[in-house]
Amino acid sequence: MEGVEKEDIIIDKTNATRSIAVSGFPKETTARALVIHFQQQKNGGGDIESIQITDKGLAVIVFYEPAGINF
Repeated sequence: MEGVEKEDIIIDKTNATRSIAVSGFPKETTARALVIHFQQQKNGGGDIESIQITDKGLAVIVFYEPAGINF
């Protein structure tokens, strides 16, 4: 991904199997809006443990269960 540096995102190795990286959303999108979208069952989501958004427009979403990643 162009413009994203290694130090921009921190993912604990134990969370890697429960995480997704998301980009391409409008800069004004809030963490709350992303949570709402990715928790919806109709979108293949699940309960979210945490979310990090960088200044460069990349979000890392960590689900409580790997089953929340059905995209």
